[in-house]
Amino acid sequence: MRKSVAPALLLLLWGCAPPDGTPNTTSTVAVSNSTSTVTPQPSASPTAVAASAAAAKLPEPDLPAKLLKTYQAARLEPKLKESETWWANSGIQENRLGYYTSNDSVADIEARLVPVFTAEGNKPYLEGIGPVFDYDGNRVCIMKRSSGGEQLFVIAPLGAAKQIPKSLLALKLPPISAEELANTTTLVVLATGEGLGEHIDHMLGQAGLVITPTPTPTETPGG
Repeated sequence: MRKSVAPALLLLLWGCAPPDGTPNTTSTVAVSNSTSTVTPQPSASPTAVAASAAAAKLPEPDLPAKLLKTYQAARLEPKLKESETWWANSGIQENRLGYYTSNDSVADIEARLVPVFTAEGNKPYLEGIGPVFDYDGNRVCIMKRSSGGEQLFVIAPLGAAKQIPKSLLALKLPPISAEELANTTTLVVLATGEGLGEHIDHMLGQAGLVITPTPTPTETPGG
């Protein structure tokens, strides 16, 4: 009886186990089920990257693009809006400020800017003072726009120090890195906004520096 049971048991065990060299299909399925597939995430499109970079820039002054392209734009960090008086505590609406650099003479830059600033019936903001006046060696123009709001330009010779003049910082204009002013001779500040004239007028009074009026072209010597 024992002799007949043993061969039958061996046959049963052989039928359950695969022959040598035969893949175990059961274990293969288990491994396959435990494997997860990682789907790669699509990268941002060039258009989205460009739009994000543009959003980080401060808006340019509301002036003709042809005029702005005459000069080299200097970068102002957008984070300055959170701390600098020019944005945080000036009361200027539609506030647009830009720093530009040039190697042209102060006279040439002024001659190019004045016709644009005095066009379309614009009037000097400061009564009794011509379109352009001298402020501690810098040339300044504040105009009331016939369409509303004001516009400003400041032409500041940089000298050997290549630093924004302290007198301009007294107007609460934001600082700029020395790297942006390297290899240039003149800083050109351009700005537009509602309440810009009032802010500059107040800051000029606070600075206590002498404003030298420049005669208008219609005035003649001796009155």
